[in-house]
Amino acid sequence: PVGLAVCEHLGGGGGPVTGYARAGARIVLGPNASPFHHGKRDERERWARAHGTAGGAWIAYVNLVGGQDDVVYDGGSFLMAPDGQVVARAAQFDEDLVVVDVDPAASTAPTRSPGSATSRSSATCSAASPSWTRRAWSS
Repeated sequence: PVGLAVCEHLGGGGGPVTGYARAGARIVLGPNASPFHHGKRDERERWARAHGTAGGAWIAYVNLVGGQDDVVYDGGSFLMAPDGQVVARAAQFDEDLVVVDVDPAASTAPTRSPGSATSRSSATCSAASPSWTRRAWSS
C-alpha cells in the first residue's frame, strides 16, 4: 500500500503519515510545491525524517522546480528510508529525474558501496544497495 501526503502534510507536526503506516502503507508519496528559502532543504528533511521514522514508512518527497512570478521552487526531491537516511536526491534548481528501486518492506536503507555517490549524468549502486539511476532532463 502507498500513502499520499500532499504539500503541508509533510511540512509540520501531525498529518496523515503515521495513520497511513498503521493502515499498512510502506511508502508515502509527498508531491509538493514548496518555495525555496535558505535552510529549506534541511527543514524538509527534518520533517520527512520525523514523519517517516514515527510511521516506519519510506518517504518520497517530490518538489516542484522552476519559478512563478516572484516565487522560486528549488526541486531537491529525495527518497528517505524509514530509518531517516536519505537514499537518493534530485538536483536543486534544475529539472532532474531520479529512479529508485527499493524493497518497501525494508525498514532501513541498505549500505551503499564506496564510490557510489551520485553523478549529474548517471550512477548505479551495487546490488546490495537500492538500484537507482539519475538522469538530467533537457527542456
